[in-house]
Amino acid sequence: MRLLIISHERVGRHMAGPGIRSWELARVLAEQHEVTLIAPHPIDSSEASSRDWQPGTFALASYDWNDPTSLDGWLRDAEVVVANGQVLQCAPDLGLVRPPLVLDLYDPTLLENLELFRAFPEDQRQARYAQDHDLLHRQLVSADFLLCATERQRDLYVGALMAGGRVTPASVDTDPHLRGLIDVVPYGLPTEPPVKQGPALRNLIAGIGPEDPLILWSGGLWDWMDPLTLIEAMPLVIEQVPNARLAFLAGPHPSNTHPMQMPGVCRKRAEALGLHDRHIFFYEQWVPYHQRADFLLEATIAVALHRDHLETDYAAVRSRVLDHLWAGVPSIVSAGGAAAALLTDVGAGLVVPVEDREAVARAILQLLQDPEQRTTQSLAARECARTMTWERVAAPLVRFCQSPRRTRTGAGADANAQLAQTVRPSPPLPPALAPTPALPPEPESETLATLEACRNAAIAVQEQTWQVQEQPVVRGKFNRLRQFLINQIVRPFLAPLIEQQQTYNAAVLRSMYAMNEATDQRHSTLMHWINRRIGEVQQEMNDRFRETLERIQGVEQSARGIEQYARRVEQYAQGVYRSAQDVHQYAQGTEQYVQRLEQYTRTLEQRLVGSEQFFNQALVRVGEATRRVEDDIRRVEHQAQDRNQQLRELVSELATRVEKLKVNDLLLRQQLTDFAEQLAGLEDTDSQLMALWRGENAPLPIKEATFDTREPPVLVSNGRAGVAASPPPEPQPVPPPEVKGEGGVEGPAATAHGQDQGSEGSEGSEGSEGSEGSEGSEKAEAALEEHPTLAQPASPPETPPPAPEKPPAPKKRTGPRTGPQTSTKKQTTPSSRSKKP
Repeated sequence: MRLLIISHERVGRHMAGPGIRSWELARVLAEQHEVTLIAPHPIDSSEASSRDWQPGTFALASYDWNDPTSLDGWLRDAEVVVANGQVLQCAPDLGLVRPPLVLDLYDPTLLENLELFRAFPEDQRQARYAQDHDLLHRQLVSADFLLCATERQRDLYVGALMAGGRVTPASVDTDPHLRGLIDVVPYGLPTEPPVKQGPALRNLIAGIGPEDPLILWSGGLWDWMDPLTLIEAMPLVIEQVPNARLAFLAGPHPSNTHPMQMPGVCRKRAEALGLHDRHIFFYEQWVPYHQRADFLLEATIAVALHRDHLETDYAAVRSRVLDHLWAGVPSIVSAGGAAAALLTDVGAGLVVPVEDREAVARAILQLLQDPEQRTTQSLAARECARTMTWERVAAPLVRFCQSPRRTRTGAGADANAQLAQTVRPSPPLPPALAPTPALPPEPESETLATLEACRNAAIAVQEQTWQVQEQPVVRGKFNRLRQFLINQIVRPFLAPLIEQQQTYNAAVLRSMYAMNEATDQRHSTLMHWINRRIGEVQQEMNDRFRETLERIQGVEQSARGIEQYARRVEQYAQGVYRSAQDVHQYAQGTEQYVQRLEQYTRTLEQRLVGSEQFFNQALVRVGEATRRVEDDIRRVEHQAQDRNQQLRELVSELATRVEKLKVNDLLLRQQLTDFAEQLAGLEDTDSQLMALWRGENAPLPIKEATFDTREPPVLVSNGRAGVAASPPPEPQPVPPPEVKGEGGVEGPAATAHGQDQGSEGSEGSEGSEGSEGSEGSEKAEAALEEHPTLAQPASPPETPPPAPEKPPAPKKRTGPRTGPQTSTKKQTTPSSRSKKP
């Protein structure tokens, strides 16, 4: 048999109680029938099957809530129709369908809206009540079989059926208890026990530890519930259990319900008590249906409180309480209603008085401090859950679908009565489907309010006068004769005209409804377009903001590279300084060579000019890169200054970093200048020691200093060029050269002879760190070849100066040098290498 199930709420991965109920009933019925489940939104489930029926599966589709004709194709193919009672709001003709019609009334909408609209103006409350009353009347007279959630709720609907004329002697004769007209199909539970698939609240929300007692509010924060009493009780609980945590699953309804006031009130109250994000937490997303076990299994206890009103007295056992039973979590509920009676009967929780925070605190402490009681109630809850599976609770619906029948008393009514039912005004969308405006509504002008009032008044007049009414018959012989003649002669001619006029009046009334609906739809479409455009602009701004952050990160990376380069230069300078200290002990007694050293220094200064130009170019490039970065920052500031205060803070931080970069550049330049001076002193010391060890007043060979004037590599960072933050070249300190002369012979001959004697050492240490002496001699010879005038002896003084004392032999090192390059070759004094004459 082909069954059509119509849901009025979203079905799929994110769905609330009505959507879950439609889904599970479709799954149960699909075991025996070919089932199609349709919803007003596209179904986003991976479990969707094709239209072709297969055992254990059902087809999924969607319809347009604002277009009743979108149901026509599905209704023509169905043999039995199962729909939520709210569907009559969008499809008033549903009560005239040919197949047997089953309406699900498990949610008493009229009583629910009495609480939901309690704070609204009186005229709006009266209008909503009239719409809900009309909807309930149409539900009771249109269905062949009705579903409710509890026996108490069934008694309520049986009284309404009696008032509506559905309880007749004929119906009671065939069905004494009317179970064939209305029966109880409560909310059910899955057959399989819950299985935890991953973390949900613990260790994911900061402040909820793995061992903290967790109190869970597992359903929505609806206005007819009472979460405020639970929040007020938390200070009393924390006094005795300081690590107690309360978590609300406060995500927005997946079907865009009427905006609730309770979530905002709860957050403000938690903040006023100083417990928000410390002991009380709000999970801001709607939990997917297949992930709810992860949240339930982490809870120590669960709480569901409500206020005392009619909705609670006749409501179903709330789905959140049934989930507590399924997960084996002890529950605390308010007194009154079906949930309290169920928990009391099975011993799966505690019942507290309505709006009594001390009683709530005592119940929470009792369960938190008594693990044995929690274990007992958990076992009772799981045992109760096994008796409330969907396969068991849906048995009355399964029986009806096996032998469906039509029981509607209005099936044989005349066409005028059916037409009156058809053209009833369709109320606005239900709160469960009314789109929540993204922007606050603007106040209506006086003219617009007047026009709408006139329109509504005209429609009300049309509703009252669209049907031509006959005058009542007056008693008397003449009047009876007159009525007889009218019925026999006039009525056959006027009846078609009257029917045609009534059809025209109904069409006019329908067109008025359509025009009003089209106007509202255009307004809704315009608001939707405005909201979508705002979202697109916001997304574009977010993309630009992310791009700016990426640029800033690139600049920061370049700045870090330059800072690392400066640190390496500083380390290099420190190494040079340590090397200068090592050779300073050999610099005594060299004052007579100051002039030659000054000349050598001037030569080095000339070579340093090229180095300074190189560093100036580097500074210019860094300056250009800095200006480009500053231009980018100004451009970004201009684009985002009216949108994001956080971006201005980041740009300010970037400007500070650029200033630090300039300071680092100046420090680097100063350090390089100091390094050049130290390098000059090192070269002077080298030449002095060479002459000192030879023991002769020979001219000092000067080797022109060479510098690597190659441009540094270019660093590309985020599409912009800059000076690379490459490490500086390792310093090459030149220790005193080794002079190897025969028998202490001094002069050029001794130098040449020493070179022959020291060739073995130089060959063995080519390219190593221990070749400083031989490299110094080669530099001296090269300097003599390039500047032969330097090799001429200076004019002797009138009185020859006393021969300088030989410096003491340097002590043999027991460890490596601490400078940048450490010589591994042992140093020898001239006396140890010369022979006696």
